[in-house]
Amino acid sequence: MSLERNRQRAEHECGHMTVASVFGAEPRELWLSLDGTARRHPRSGLPLAGGALFEIEAELQQAAIAAMAGYRAELDLLGRNGVTAATHPRLVSAVTRVHPRHDHFYVEQLRRAFPEDVVDLDRAAADAARILGADRLRAANDALARPLLRHGVLDPDQINRALEPFALHTFLKDEGVRVWLPSAAEDARRGEDFFDTIERWRGDLGAVPPGVGAGALDHPPGQGLRGTVRRGARPEGGPPRPGRAPAARPGNGRRPTA
Repeated sequence: MSLERNRQRAEHECGHMTVASVFGAEPRELWLSLDGTARRHPRSGLPLAGGALFEIEAELQQAAIAAMAGYRAELDLLGRNGVTAATHPRLVSAVTRVHPRHDHFYVEQLRRAFPEDVVDLDRAAADAARILGADRLRAANDALARPLLRHGVLDPDQINRALEPFALHTFLKDEGVRVWLPSAAEDARRGEDFFDTIERWRGDLGAVPPGVGAGALDHPPGQGLRGTVRRGARPEGGPPRPGRAPAARPGNGRRPTA
């Protein structure tokens, strides 16, 4: 597998992780098959050679933004290197139409699980592109891609060390970036306590407490999508409001910002 192709694939997976981190995700694993060997996903049937695993508590539209960030990060990298639809139409078409197939599959699972929720993939892709176009996010992706290309797998400590200088949890506020959210979410945001009314989604590991989601984009080594995506009200003693001591479990005490 060429260094250029690996760098492009690394950008895809790092894009998932950095944009998810913008929305308060807790990283769990980032991986890349450095020799290009792919694993076939047991449910989508798609071959995958890299993935990002994180825990996140967020609205479904924010999860969709993180999902669309993979191929948008690739396009951003290619564009900075002079590769466009005009110069390399087949490559750009593959990145746009083929590379995010599993990401679309993942979002479609969320749509089926929560049919009453609005998820707009076009807006999600546009917001992902705006976030990834910032110098701060490009630098964060570069910092994360370097160790990923050396080691092939990064654990939470390695991911956090690489991303710590960029303080991604304050990115939206610092950069003045607002992402599109469904009108119901905007109404809730204006309410007295958004944290009590925010919609919860639960990801594919099926082993996290209610109110904490686990996202896997695209596919962690040796794991498929297990369990179901579920929603539940905040449990008694669940995620604390600001000012309360955080519960002793990952992913709590963070309020997604947009």
